Amino acid sequence: MTQFVFLFKIKINIIFLSSLFVFTFNKIISQIEQPIFLKSELDQFPENYGGVNELNRILYEQTNYPISAINQKIDGKVIIKFTCSEKGEIINYSIASSTDTLFNIEAIKIFRLLQWNPGFKNKKAVACDYAIEIPFSYKKYKKQLKKKKKMETFNTPEDSTFTIYQKAESTPVYLHGNDSLGKFVVSSLEYPHEALLKNIEGVVKLGFVVEKNGSISNINVLKQLGGGCQEEAVRILSETIWKPAIKNGKRVRFQMEYSFYFQLKNYVKDNLMKSQTNSQY
Repeated sequence: MTQFVFLFKIKINIIFLSSLFVFTFNKIISQIEQPIFLKSELDQFPENYGGVNELNRILYEQTNYPISAINQKIDGKVIIKFTCSEKGEIINYSIASSTDTLFNIEAIKIFRLLQWNPGFKNKKAVACDYAIEIPFSYKKYKKQLKKKKKMETFNTPEDSTFTIYQKAESTPVYLHGNDSLGKFVVSSLEYPHEALLKNIEGVVKLGFVVEKNGSISNINVLKQLGGGCQEEAVRILSETIWKPAIKNGKRVRFQMEYSFYFQLKNYVKDNLMKSQTNSQY
């Protein structure tokens, strides 16, 4: 009797494991069989967060021009092809073409910093193949070096991966203290002319990544507001520098959100106080 029960249990376990294997296998196959659409088949192409403007800003903030290319004073461009999933995740990527291999490593680094919105077909997010061009301009780089914000130096080692975290032992802090961030926003904000004319008020919510060097990237509008308000919020946020997050004793990339409040009453009040202050001198 004991032997029968034992054999019965083994049989049940085998059936369960077999069913689990079939279910897992079918799930994997269904994922593999998801159609990958071509660029020509899409209604809307994949786009990095913030589009071309944000890509240019990331190139400006993050590019370390190859020393050999600086010495030779040469330009270049690298085209990277990739597959973007329906969730905006990069499944695979490779270099499609390059004017000079000197730029390949830096181009891949810039590409891996980017976050993506997926492509769409029939108003539905789909997996698709796409490509992006990463340009390198020696003259532009030399000009940018003169204007570039001076970044802080940190003794803490940095994480070698491109992982973006949402939890850490120490989260990012605005360089001059989080209490000063609100003051910086208020003093920097220029109420958009269109929003003033149309009496537009409300909230713009932005998502962004604080990079390992304290700069920010991948500015993404999470809550929109017309009249040029979201563009103004992006402009102000892009001027901030942060102390990066620390996880496991290393500086890491960290996902953040920040809300900008556009209120006409406060704006008029602030400008009135500024004008009165200036008139005293």
